[in-house]
Amino acid sequence: MKRSDVDARRPLLAAGALALALTLGACSGNDAGAPDAGASSDPHGSGQATGAPADPGGEAPGTEAATAVQAGIARAAGYNFTLSAVAGEAELEALRSDPGDALDGVVVLPAACREPLEKLNFSPAVLGAEAARTDFAAEGVDVTGSVEVARIGDRGALDAYYGTVDTLVQECSSTTLNIQEEGAGGGVVPATVPLSSSRPETDADVASALFWSRAPGHASLAQQALVLVGERGGHVAMVSFIGPAGVEDANFTAMAEAILEETLDALPGD
Repeated sequence: MKRSDVDARRPLLAAGALALALTLGACSGNDAGAPDAGASSDPHGSGQATGAPADPGGEAPGTEAATAVQAGIARAAGYNFTLSAVAGEAELEALRSDPGDALDGVVVLPAACREPLEKLNFSPAVLGAEAARTDFAAEGVDVTGSVEVARIGDRGALDAYYGTVDTLVQECSSTTLNIQEEGAGGGVVPATVPLSSSRPETDADVASALFWSRAPGHASLAQQALVLVGERGGHVAMVSFIGPAGVEDANFTAMAEAILEETLDALPGD
């Protein structure tokens, strides 16, 4: 199904990548940062959606973060991801806000994996005042992406995210989420949702790489995400893809690598 520019506004800037809320059950927006077990919606609907790459970020044009995002979005457009939505100041502030208890009412097995899942919601925007983000999509493609760059003002928060990803892929590669799903006749019914996490193979200059897949084959709950993070010149760049299926394809990893490389190359050297 082709997506018009107006339709593209909905999946784009469902920010949170990744704050991309882990609300399970009655659901809200999501980002690649964490798996939302319900249907996607856009909590930041004021973002600009256009039919061509837009000027990136909530920062004024010319900042290092905005320039780098623009370079990444230009590379994404080369893969026909020509629909874009720019995060303004309101969207960036929303990314910095605490998502709250995203796993309220959800049973995570093994229980020790609950904390890293709760901490998975991460956005570079939380690291400091200088940040920029643009989300992108392609006509007829269910997978959407994002490029986000921020100056590193809180090294501890960034290292904590790296540690969370390491814990997920090393100790919580296979988990189960017991949730309440909307039933066909109304009300809610229990649902058991498998969630797997792994580190994708990549030759890119990345500081962190994560792929997660939730409920494969499930008509309404299936979702996958790929998140690559790199650093350059005191900045961090995050490139992500998220969609109901297909993100595990090596082509998405290759595109994410190229977009991240283009983004990092636009930043000042170390």
